[in-house]
Parts: sequence; C-alpha cells; structure tokens
Amino acid sequence: MELLSHFLLETCQTFAPGLFFDLGLLRVTMSHALATPYLMYEILAFTALHQSRLRPAQAKELQQEATSFQTQALALFNNTAAEITADNCVPMLLYSSLLGKHMLADAINPPDGENQNFLDRLILSLEVHRGVRAVTASSWEIIGQSDIAPLLRASKQLPDGTSLSDFDHARNECNALVDLLEVADLTQTCRDACTEALTTLRRVYNAKHYLGQSEDGFGMLFAWPVMLPAAFTDSLQKRNPEALIILAYYAVLLHSYRDNWIIGNAGEMLIVSISSHLGSYWKRWLTWPTSALSTNTSSSEIL
Repeated sequence: MELLSHFLLETCQTFAPGLFFDLGLLRVTMSHALATPYLMYEILAFTALHQSRLRPAQAKELQQEATSFQTQALALFNNTAAEITADNCVPMLLYSSLLGKHMLADAINPPDGENQNFLDRLILSLEVHRGVRAVTASSWEIIGQSDIAPLLRASKQLPDGTSLSDFDHARNECNALVDLLEVADLTQTCRDACTEALTTLRRVYNAKHYLGQSEDGFGMLFAWPVMLPAAFTDSLQKRNPEALIILAYYAVLLHSYRDNWIIGNAGEMLIVSISSHLGSYWKRWLTWPTSALSTNTSSSEIL
C-alpha cells in the first residue's frame, strides 16, 4: 500500500509527464492494474526503484524489492499474455511501456550482481520500448476500440494539434547524419533501418525544439525507441558504427533531461561508451554529441 500510494502521489508525476500526468490515463492504468497482476507488480517494481533513489540508506533493500516485483511481473506476463486480445491489449501496452522505462533506469544503476555492460543494458531497454510498437501494430484495431484509444489518438499530436510528420523537412543537428549514411558501406537492410531511425530522430529533435523543456518535451524522449525498426536494434546489438552514432545523437536528448531520476547520467554514459567503442576513426561524427557533455552547458542550451 505504501508503494501504491507513492506511485499515485509521486512516481507517476516523474515519468511520461505528458501522458501519466494526465488524470484520464492514470485512471485507465489503475483500472487495468487492479485486474491485471503483472501490470500491478510492474507498477510496484518501478515505484520501489524510484524510492531506492530517494532513500539512499535503504537503496539496496528497495532495489532488491524492485527486482523481486519485476521478476514476478515478468513471470505472470509470460504465462498469461501469449495472445493479444481485446481484454489484454491495453494492460500489455501499459506494461511494456512501463517496463522499458524501468529497464532504462536500471541500465544506469543496475541491481547488485548485474554483469551486463551498460551499452548492452541500454540497447535492451530500447528493445523493450520497441515492443510497445509491436503490441500496437498487431492489435491496433482492438486498441482503437478500447478505453485508452482517445488518449492514444491525442498523444499522436502535440498540444496545439501539430503532428510529428509536420517536422520532416525542418533542419536540425541530425542533418550531419544524412551525410554519414550516404557514404556508409552498409547492407540494404541496415541502411533502410538506419534511415528510418534517423528520420524519426530528426522528427523528435524538431518536436523537442518546438516544445522546449516542457513536460511534453520530456515525453518525446520515449517516442523514438517506440518507433524504431527491429533491424535497427539488431544493428545496435551487432555494434554497427553508423547505428551507434545515431544512438549517440539520441543520447544528447537524454542528457538534456539528466535531472530526471529515470534518465540520470544515461546520456553521458552512452556517448562516452560509444566513443570508446568506436575509436578515433569515427571521432569526427561524434564531435557534436561529445560537445554536448560540456559541464558549462545547461540542459536548455544543449538543444
């Protein structure tokens, strides 16, 4: 009950401010959580993780509790969500979205005994976020008739009705990556995946410029992982240089919200990790992301 109370009063206001801060989505979430144990367990897991950041003296105990709840949630999800139906599509969508944020936060400060390196952990969190797209793509007709449909339709536009696609032709910092892909020696599958990832990232950058450091701007951080093609995350797992450089530009977005407990220093860790992995040959393509880490640069000045 303490964790649930903390989620309702504190945690839900710290992530996806443009969505969960919406009372309508919070009501929908709690309605499904009360009927879907794996979603409720993940809510408790994520909240315990949040509390571990707020209570350093109890951090180890709370992180263990978060891991325990997350394990129970995953076991129940695997046992009960084999097929997407009208009854389970919404809790599956909510669960996948929340789990992705949980894994991002875990990537920064992993549980004790976690040996996987940071880059692997972060790529895995992107994979989980991309799972949200998999749920919606295979069950959009069902979701379109659900209680979350009005909120999802609203989330596809910015507050004034502007669509992400309206930013396709605006220029921003990601334009340098167009030149990178033009000279890259890639398979067609990898090239197509990187091009799609870059197109989406440019939209997010321009939307972020448009929104500034607002709550809706923070919500844009999680739009990109959801829209990634599977071939792109495969390229990241294979450590394809071009895909990693695109990811470094996404890391700048993360770094602009480094004061949020979910994000923390993930952006900096990601840029440093990618720079170290790629070496000097690719250094010129990472000049701008690296410059964003200047300690004299404030969050609002990065973008």
